Amino acid sequence: MINIAIVDDDPISTQIVLKFLRSVFACDVMTYGTAEDFLKALPNAAPFDVVLLDIILPGMDGITVLKRLPELMSEPPPVIMLSGQEKIDTAVEALRNGAKDYMTKPFDLVRLEQAVRTIIEVNSLRAEVKELRHQITKEIYSSEIIASSSEMREVFNFITKVKDANVPVLILGESGTGKELVAQAIHHYGNRSKQPFIAVNCAAIPNDLLESELFGHERGAFTGAVERKEGKFELANGGTLFLDEVAEMDTAMQSKLLRVLQSKQLERVGGKEPVPVDVRIISATNANIGDATASKRFRPDLYYRLSTFPIVLPPLRKRKSDIVLLADHFLRKYAAEYGKEGTVFDKEVIRVFGEYNWPGNVRELENIIQRAILMSEGKRIRTADIPNLSPVPLSHLESLEPAFDALSEIPTMEQMNELLVRHALKREQGNISTAAKTLKIGRATLYRMIKRFGSKAG
Repeated sequence: MINIAIVDDDPISTQIVLKFLRSVFACDVMTYGTAEDFLKALPNAAPFDVVLLDIILPGMDGITVLKRLPELMSEPPPVIMLSGQEKIDTAVEALRNGAKDYMTKPFDLVRLEQAVRTIIEVNSLRAEVKELRHQITKEIYSSEIIASSSEMREVFNFITKVKDANVPVLILGESGTGKELVAQAIHHYGNRSKQPFIAVNCAAIPNDLLESELFGHERGAFTGAVERKEGKFELANGGTLFLDEVAEMDTAMQSKLLRVLQSKQLERVGGKEPVPVDVRIISATNANIGDATASKRFRPDLYYRLSTFPIVLPPLRKRKSDIVLLADHFLRKYAAEYGKEGTVFDKEVIRVFGEYNWPGNVRELENIIQRAILMSEGKRIRTADIPNLSPVPLSHLESLEPAFDALSEIPTMEQMNELLVRHALKREQGNISTAAKTLKIGRATLYRMIKRFGSKAG
């Protein structure tokens, strides 16, 4: 079913065209007597496949509407201009401003049918090309990896090279860049795809429990161990084990992991018999693991073992050409989930997305679009539906680089966090609530940080 709009103040002409279109196409046709009525209806109307737009209208004329459509919509509909006068200069102006065709009254209905059919066929071809492009750029590896930038094409190239190689892969990148998606893609398109993919977030499990989580335990190994439990290594046997935030392991756990990787066998906690395992290891971190190795917080021998094949994921601010693709994907995904199919972005929203630096990367973009769809009225996402995304010339991290370069020693993350807490408390004159809002964290989190750093709230 195609959607057609007729914008014409001549009721007789409108009825003739309306009946004719319905006789030759499976279509829904909406009619508007003025440009103002048409523009007012656009935000909540289903996207039109074709618009038949009269030039001479009461109030705003058709040429003005034609010029305004690209300002109001990121993907304006194809327009056929209608006129009761055959003027060459008017036709040229209409075509120059984006009209797909120009027809004079009284209409040659056969030519009208041909013009509309051509536009519909072009629309269909464009949709097919767009879908194929999506298949090539994102669905090649995962329905969630959306990209066409040169930076991500390099990542895809790495995935292709390593997917069937039984070597450890280390994925490096900021939070929210999609490290687990890349790990899933390597597994899914590799020769272990029919075997399990098991993911473990090393930062989310206390170090005293991580050994049991990874290697399992025997009955009676510790209080509460009422039965034997297989660990993640055994569950992933034959497949892939993804160790996210691997740099958060303490050095004792790192030693045990290294021993398993070297020997290809493990001992459950409380056990004495070695258990052979065949697991492909993919690990990831958002930390500077090189610095962690240099400072002895991460074992160099484990680092070399894990990083046989490193893949660096660029932050979203370094691949801005992917933002529209990603935004379109998340828009369609959540519009379908919340029953708002056909929702579109205002052009201004796309502009704001392009200027923002996305410190939270793809995850932040997805969350903002999900919220916007829930908050929006009708089927159009406006700037009012998204939070205030202030454009910054450089990311906060990049803007701090000159200051760091002037230091003889880079401060640790703990030192930076303490500095931020103290600064926020000083600026807010010791008010915990406003300091927490400034830092964009909860009051309870701030209290814990104050206790840890020994900061005093004035």
